Amino acid sequence: MAVLAASPESRAAAERLAAQIDLPTIPRESPRARDLRALVREARDGYPETLVVVLDAERATVSALRPRDGTIGSRALSPAAAREPYALALAAAELLELVRAAPLAEAASLPPPTPRSPTSSVSVTLGVQQSTGSSGPLAQLAPSVGLGIIGPAAPGAAFFGVGLVATGLGPERRQPLALSLPGGEVEGELAYTREELSLRPRVGLRDGPVALSAFFDLGGLRATARAREAGGREVLEDRRITAWVGAGGELGYSLGAGFSLDLAAGLAIFPSISRYFPGPRGGADGAPSLEENGAEARARVAIGWAASL
Repeated sequence: MAVLAASPESRAAAERLAAQIDLPTIPRESPRARDLRALVREARDGYPETLVVVLDAERATVSALRPRDGTIGSRALSPAAAREPYALALAAAELLELVRAAPLAEAASLPPPTPRSPTSSVSVTLGVQQSTGSSGPLAQLAPSVGLGIIGPAAPGAAFFGVGLVATGLGPERRQPLALSLPGGEVEGELAYTREELSLRPRVGLRDGPVALSAFFDLGGLRATARAREAGGREVLEDRRITAWVGAGGELGYSLGAGFSLDLAAGLAIFPSISRYFPGPRGGADGAPSLEENGAEARARVAIGWAASL
């Protein structure tokens, strides 16, 4: 359900209404908030929501619209009641129930909706990703940034897209170990970090504010391991770049104004892994101090923003 505050004084009532009803609400703004016939046309052509509520404390009215058949209900309040956000929200909730239950109009007075050509969109996401290994001890919580393009698709039809996802700048994984130096064996640590970049094609389906998609990852990573003395002096560094593949699914929920909440989960497979062994007390035949994972479960939460091209 879309909720419009026709005046600044109505915003508090809009917040109360969202807390009172059992429908998810999407705040919207429109220059046609006080021209209900024009607003119905705008909503039927461009809103995914099936109901629209307009609150106008300045004019002491509330309205509920059902765009699909042009049903409009309005109610006037006393100026004193309209100044109370709770009273304005309660009147809107009662009117909304009447409009929801009203029978469909046999012949809507509105003209057919204007056909719209599907458009492509570009999106940016910012979030965090948790990676948990299936074998080795490495786990990483790191910032994640995405940039993507979604191809044109009609409502309810499959959409296709492709994007880039970068993850990195996470905390170092540190592991104590013995270092063999020219002056003898000393205690130290192994510090491990990595950054990733993946190409992510996707296919999905959108239904109103909800979008479900499946994706495939073709990625690369740069891993850096540094051996340091206990005092922090770096004595050895190892860098390597390798490829990996993955797949998963994503759920997106529109928050309005182009913003969305995106939740993703998947699995990443690493064909090539590294094992880092300790000094003389361990050697190549001993247990490694640090071992990369051959596979990782991934979970990502992000806020996205999309705009039509």
